[in-house]
Amino acid sequence: MLKGLKQSRTTLAITLLALLSSASVIANTESCHVRITGTVPEGIPLDNLFVSASYEHQFPITTRTFSVCASKQELNVNGTFIPNSRLSLSYKVDGIPKGVFDASLFVQTKEVELSDISGMAMTACDRRCNYYQYQKMLSSELVANAVIEHAAAFAKISDDDIEAKIAINSATQSGLDKAFKGERPIQSIIAKEDSSDTPDPYSGSSYGLLKPENTKMGQFKDRFATGVKEAKFDELKLSNLAEKYKSEFAPFLQGGFKSWAEQVNTVDQFVDILNKSGSETEIKMALLLKQTVADAEQYYQDYVSNKGDTPFDDLNHAKQSFDLLLANWTISAYLNYKDEQVFSALFSERFKREDVPNISRESDKALSQLMFMPGYFTMMNIEKGYENIQRNYYGLLNDSATEYHFKDELHSVSFIYEEGAWRLDHVSQIPMNHYEIL
Repeated sequence: MLKGLKQSRTTLAITLLALLSSASVIANTESCHVRITGTVPEGIPLDNLFVSASYEHQFPITTRTFSVCASKQELNVNGTFIPNSRLSLSYKVDGIPKGVFDASLFVQTKEVELSDISGMAMTACDRRCNYYQYQKMLSSELVANAVIEHAAAFAKISDDDIEAKIAINSATQSGLDKAFKGERPIQSIIAKEDSSDTPDPYSGSSYGLLKPENTKMGQFKDRFATGVKEAKFDELKLSNLAEKYKSEFAPFLQGGFKSWAEQVNTVDQFVDILNKSGSETEIKMALLLKQTVADAEQYYQDYVSNKGDTPFDDLNHAKQSFDLLLANWTISAYLNYKDEQVFSALFSERFKREDVPNISRESDKALSQLMFMPGYFTMMNIEKGYENIQRNYYGLLNDSATEYHFKDELHSVSFIYEEGAWRLDHVSQIPMNHYEIL
């Protein structure tokens, strides 16, 4: 009896240990957002050796060949196209860190091998690469050759020959620029930009898009005032009418309606009162009020409609690759975000009608990031940024003449060809501080 009980307890213990072990593996798998591997070169001491992902997190390295698992909370990679985040393999000498290898980090990164190649790819990018372009640099023959040639050139000079080092680095960078630019022809533009007047990369992009409620109520107020002047009412009769219906007119002149539907309902009630009076002036005013409602409605319908609205020549061509379309759309938005009517033509009718009325802060930020792309992709030189967008997004989608839908771990964007031009139909992006959101 006791023997059987002992065996049962032993079996239970083994089962619990297996479950705990399984749970531990699952937990580690869930928190392992990026696997970091590498081989420490001979001659580099293993004492005080570590991989750093941010100022707050360091991973001790104790073996020549290493593999480290890092969570997104430990990496702190910003949710943007070029986060300027890096991993470094370093060791300390007298408390001072000395770098061995570096590598770029992106939201999309799943695995990193720290090596001479990863660092040279970073140099080739020079803060111009998104995740996809950095992957191209990692596999580039020119980058691999640069690693070999750079090491060989430095082996021939003394440590204190600063001029020689500068010359070698300059020659290396020239070769790396060729790797970054590639051999594919890139379209260029000449863009006139006021450096003091650029879109905010973090918020406010949707402010230039009209929402139906405010637009219709604003149009009604302006058009009603203009309509009264143009209707050529008899001044005395108009004055008497205004005095008679003072309380009814007040909301239309001063505003205060909570919604367009409420305003239209109030207009209809007032129109019924005016028509029942039977006087020529009151009937004329009733017609003006109804016409003003119709005109305000039509103004908004014309705004959301894209019929005949093709102000951007580069977006009118149906046949263009995704990378070129992205460059053309973002540079058009970047340069025209303050021109209400022209800016509107960049968006699909569905986007303006369905998404804009209830646009969230997150969507506004995503749109702001997208519009600022030309500024991101080469330190505020938007002409070069326009070119680099093409390099960074080349080959990610098959060519289309009707629609593009792109989505990855960082952002998603959709374009449709509508009424003779490409329009944005959807955009989203993870928060900048996504690593803080558990």
